[in-house]
Amino acid sequence: MVGETNQHATTNEINNIEINSVARNVGSFSGKLGGTAFCNNLTITNSKIKGTENVGGFVGTQGASQIDRSYAEVEVVGTNNVGGMIGKLTNNNMTAVSNTSYIFKNYIANSDITGNKNIGGIIGNIESDLYMPEKFYYSNYVEADLSSKDLNSISLGIGGRQNQNQYLKDTYYYKYSTINGQNPNEQNELFITQDKYLAEEELKNQTTYTSRIKWSASEWNFSTLANNKYPTIKSSALPNQEGINLPKDSEHIVGNIEGTENSEDSIDIQSIENMENPEQTFEYDNKTIQTYSTYSVITDSGENKVVRNAKLYVKDNNLYAIPSVVTTNEESKIVPVANNIILDNYNGKEYETVLGSDGRIYDLKEPITYPKNFVNSDIASIGNNLNSDVKEVELIYKNGDKIKFNYQTGEVIYSEKGNSTNSTERSGLFNYIKEKESLRDKFNNEEKTIKGMYEFICNKARTVSQNNVAMVQDNIVYLWAMAYFNKTNEELGINKKVSTPKKETKKTEVKKEESQEEKKEEKKDNQVSLFEEVKK
Repeated sequence: MVGETNQHATTNEINNIEINSVARNVGSFSGKLGGTAFCNNLTITNSKIKGTENVGGFVGTQGASQIDRSYAEVEVVGTNNVGGMIGKLTNNNMTAVSNTSYIFKNYIANSDITGNKNIGGIIGNIESDLYMPEKFYYSNYVEADLSSKDLNSISLGIGGRQNQNQYLKDTYYYKYSTINGQNPNEQNELFITQDKYLAEEELKNQTTYTSRIKWSASEWNFSTLANNKYPTIKSSALPNQEGINLPKDSEHIVGNIEGTENSEDSIDIQSIENMENPEQTFEYDNKTIQTYSTYSVITDSGENKVVRNAKLYVKDNNLYAIPSVVTTNEESKIVPVANNIILDNYNGKEYETVLGSDGRIYDLKEPITYPKNFVNSDIASIGNNLNSDVKEVELIYKNGDKIKFNYQTGEVIYSEKGNSTNSTERSGLFNYIKEKESLRDKFNNEEKTIKGMYEFICNKARTVSQNNVAMVQDNIVYLWAMAYFNKTNEELGINKKVSTPKKETKKTEVKKEESQEEKKEEKKDNQVSLFEEVKK
């Protein structure tokens, strides 16, 4: 709006602007702001700001001045000192009464910040360490994707002095923002603690803003949250605020091929490579997504790959992320059963419902509607609705009972009792592998048995045991099981026993043939009875 100003400015809307400059000190509101000026109630949406040095979403260079209660949705591009809010803060010799600058109660969202050096979500760079940050720099929020050629001067907070981020009071960041293509972690954000990150579900809750970021309901309109929008400024002089869309975690979570995602359940991709075939393959946003047992591989048009420690699915052009492990209210960890999921989006709400390996259904987002007196235990299968728009789910219990109901209304379509005497008790492991399309043709391999799989897993566990005790994550056990069926015994280093046939009379040979047929039938039964085989 202005190149340099010392004047006060309040209640301004900036929409759909593009500033393309080859100069220094470039911002959507002002190139330079100083002289004890203040800027508040400023909204910037769908805009692009480009310059060289000192480029900011609000202001290129800020001196003695104040910026508060403002927000921006911008693309900011420059060379050095590039920030989502401020490109450069000139805070040398700042005291409480001279050269004093304030930055508080602001946010940027759905924004991109790109440059060569000193790239920050809040500020690109500062001249000196912050003076009394708890009083002058607080209650800000950042959701942005940052890119920089200098890996040592990029941060969601202050790019040029990352160590100052720890002093920013009541300041929070979107958990799945990106820094050079990776979500923030302990390696790329050394001075931002995990408790300062917010995810999708937290951002939908008003108490997140009032209790944590410390925004007042008298200054911010929180009714927009119901429409999956960030809060807007409460002002009659800003009647046209449409708000900025809240992020969807599933569209922002990324990793890398080494599996450096900061999670206790992360997996070593290299150690399990080529052990299994993908369960599902999707095309989404010009990318190919391959979903495996406990992780997903995303490949772009340039054959660049990243790995997500979650199972990704696409339905009706919406991307869903199912965790490889679900933590229950009792703090126990449950593995979702493969291809037993209900994914949907209706009435403005998202639904992610899975069957756990413990035989129970878990609603990861909005709960589906269950019939009256619904029994949530000992469930063998719920199928999936990946290729269906019908809002129905059919449950099969381990005792053979079936029920089909509308998960939007809870209406029972049909139910029937099974024959419990003919049902077979199945473990969580078998429930998992029996649903895998890639393994079904492997079950008829004569050198493979369920008992052999069990012995293979036990032998693998012995290699990592300490004092004859092995603690192995469930996802690794599942991968071992699938490796057993996918690879030959020779490849796995399993010695195949060779027996020498005995000479038999014709009569005996007939009996032998009959016996072999019986054994084949017995083996077939054993292939669907892990529980019984393991007990032997």
